[in-house]
Amino acid sequence: MYARFSFQSVRPQGVCSRRGTAVTELAICLPVLTLVVFGSIEMCNVIHLKQTLTEAGYEGALIGSQPRATEAEIIQRVQTVLAARNIVGGNVVVDGNGTNFDALGAGELFTVHVDATVEGNVLGPIRFATFNSVDSDVVGHKQE
Repeated sequence: MYARFSFQSVRPQGVCSRRGTAVTELAICLPVLTLVVFGSIEMCNVIHLKQTLTEAGYEGALIGSQPRATEAEIIQRVQTVLAARNIVGGNVVVDGNGTNFDALGAGELFTVHVDATVEGNVLGPIRFATFNSVDSDVVGHKQE
């Protein structure tokens, strides 16, 4: 008069456990996903660095476009913008088509070249980038 009950799970025939498959998929996909995430973070940092250098170059070209501007004022303004954005190792070169900026006449073009090393200016534990520096050139029009 006693009934015997079995608490074993009953699975339809042909259905097997997916636990092993999920672990295998995770083992394959997790490293790829990690590389994509950290690579995206690093590229965003490099894009931000490039944008900051371009903004600093624009500020220098704006100063250089004012009447009676000097090369020293341009370099000072660019260095101020770089320091405000915490960019280390930034270099500024003002080129007046092969001549000194101060020797340029009214209406002539000049180029403000700004570059900085990637090292120390981007965040992240992994370095995927093969380049060591980022640069930007901005062209201005000298006024008198």
